Amino acid sequence: MAIRIVDDLGRAIVLPRYARRIISLAPSVTEHIHDAGAGKTLVGTTSYCDYPVAVQTLPRVGDFTRPSYERIVALKPDLVVVESGTITRDAAETLSKRLGVPVYVMLSTSFMAIGKHIEAMGAITGIRSGIASAQHRIRETLATVKRIQGVSKTQPKVLMVISETPLFVAGPDGYLGDIIKLAGGQNIIKTGSFPQVTPEAVMLLDPDIILVGADTNGRPYPLTGPLRALRAARENRIQCIPGGNLGRPTLRTSAGVVELARIIHRGK
Repeated sequence: MAIRIVDDLGRAIVLPRYARRIISLAPSVTEHIHDAGAGKTLVGTTSYCDYPVAVQTLPRVGDFTRPSYERIVALKPDLVVVESGTITRDAAETLSKRLGVPVYVMLSTSFMAIGKHIEAMGAITGIRSGIASAQHRIRETLATVKRIQGVSKTQPKVLMVISETPLFVAGPDGYLGDIIKLAGGQNIIKTGSFPQVTPEAVMLLDPDIILVGADTNGRPYPLTGPLRALRAARENRIQCIPGGNLGRPTLRTSAGVVELARIIHRGK
């Protein structure tokens, strides 16, 4: 029985049967496949795939930006799965032709896409043993965040700093922007996924909370430039971007979303 599924680029992926030899070209893809219950279908991963522990013994095929086509072909996959916010339809088709196998592309632009992608991996492998548990965890996360927001009744203005020099931040159009909104924050940045902005523009937007990465001691990475003059910085309302792999759009993000909601609603 042929399997037909449409990827996030709108491309129809057709397989003669359920996928049984999958190569993942992103850590998030690897986790989605395992969360669906289909981990045994993986035959190769990237050098960055480190979770769950079982995948660390699988053959490595480089990474998405520098894959080893020879290694991929040698593993005889029946499907390659990619997660990328920049790949085009033409690039995906070119990759598929070069490898001689279908390429399924995921775009992670929202928290809810996690459940969708786990469902897709279940559909394409015919293995769905983990899907009910995954969807339950997503529903629990949404319910917990809603309770936190209900108690707070505020929507603090948030700035999430990705890098300070040059200044890149989380915009509303990307995955992290969606996480900020889901957690009950008001992103002060209004366009883009990870736009570069000026400190002067940020000063005018006056965030209530600044989110930054953690240093080696688990404390907020210290601001060293003009952002130190922000009201939130002067009033010590700088918080660490939560752990729980918030930057990797997988089911494990759930814990980070809940923590971010708590940070946002206690930080105003």
